Amino acid sequence: MIAGDAIARACGDVPGLLRAALVLLPEAFFLAGHGEARASDYEPLVRAAARCLTPRATPRGDVAPAPFVEYVLVLAHGVIVIEASRQSSRLALVLECDHSANLTLIQLSCRAALAALEATLGRELETWGMAS
Repeated sequence: MIAGDAIARACGDVPGLLRAALVLLPEAFFLAGHGEARASDYEPLVRAAARCLTPRATPRGDVAPAPFVEYVLVLAHGVIVIEASRQSSRLALVLECDHSANLTLIQLSCRAALAALEATLGRELETWGMAS
């Protein structure tokens, strides 16, 4: 299955969804998107995922993993939810939703959508060397 079709199916029930992006980390590579947007419109979502979920260097020079696996950004125009994959540390789903839906419902829908993507794209993730 093509990643674009998979993300459209997985995110179909997310309340208030404006757009969704599947991101490869730490390269901040846009894999697939869903919503009424051009590819360049996904760039802020991709950069946000990379900044939040990419491991960081510590003062001692070690690399520390990102401290959280889920981030919620509340903006004037909507809500952005960034969810790290539990199956692959290199995969993330970013959703941008309007304020009309309950934040808890958006978060739960994001988790369910990412789990559905992991299940649907499991074979492709293995082919890409991204499955754990």
